[in-house]
Amino acid sequence: MRDLILLVLVIIAVSFAHGETNSTQNYDSALSCSQEPTMTYEQAVTMAKSSDCTAEGSLNEDVHSYNPNSKTWWININADKPGCSPACVVYENRTAEINWRCTGLLPPGN
Repeated sequence: MRDLILLVLVIIAVSFAHGETNSTQNYDSALSCSQEPTMTYEQAVTMAKSSDCTAEGSLNEDVHSYNPNSKTWWININADKPGCSPACVVYENRTAEINWRCTGLLPPGN
């Protein structure tokens, strides 16, 4: 009986290890697919500067990031809107829009 339990545990461990390896390989291959931007940061800034994003405030070019999932550049905007942290979102198709990133909470005194 003890040998049977040991055999079952070994089979489970091997199956689990094999499954982990496969999921890790799938994850790694998914990450390697098109993570590089098709538009440079400089192109994104040029697009953002010629969009409606700058009507709400100036671009904070020091704070930016690229989202490989949505394939968008996010450039922070210096705008005064309580409870919000706006960014100009620049898409691969060369369009841009503001994402206000508001918390939904009212600031104190409002």
